[in-house]
Amino acid sequence: MSEIHQAGSVSALVVLSKTDRPNKVLMGKINQTALWDHIGGLDSGRVERHSKEWMLPSSHLILGEDP
Repeated sequence: MSEIHQAGSVSALVVLSKTDRPNKVLMGKINQTALWDHIGGLDSGRVERHSKEWMLPSSHLILGEDP
């Protein structure tokens, strides 16, 4: 895909595991002291809710940023 439609978005998820431990993946919890409104677009309510659960490590790219 070389273009992103103006009204849409593109999402991708990759989960990696070791070949000798395929049922194990890296998980983490949100650091509530980080500036999530800036780095993740999360308001304080969402940070509070998500901080109680395990999640896959993730990131997002700014439009036009190389992976």
